[in-house]
Amino acid sequence: MKGFDPVRVLSVWGADLPAEQIHVVTAPAAGGSPEQLWYRFLGAVDVPPSWAPHEAVRVNASVGIHPGGTALTSAQSSAR
Repeated sequence: MKGFDPVRVLSVWGADLPAEQIHVVTAPAAGGSPEQLWYRFLGAVDVPPSWAPHEAVRVNASVGIHPGGTALTSAQSSAR
């Protein structure tokens, strides 16, 4: 398996987006607060935590991101 190459991922995923619409959100270190990723994501897409509370009926313990990894998102939908 190839290693994760964030530069390659950003260049592929961001090829059709302006730079100001690309955000990189890092996952908290192992043992960090699970809420930290949620608040980092909200900050990246400029959504106030009061508007999008994190409580949920169902919890997905694994979102496919290893601690210390990154999640990529686009603000394209919020720019419409």
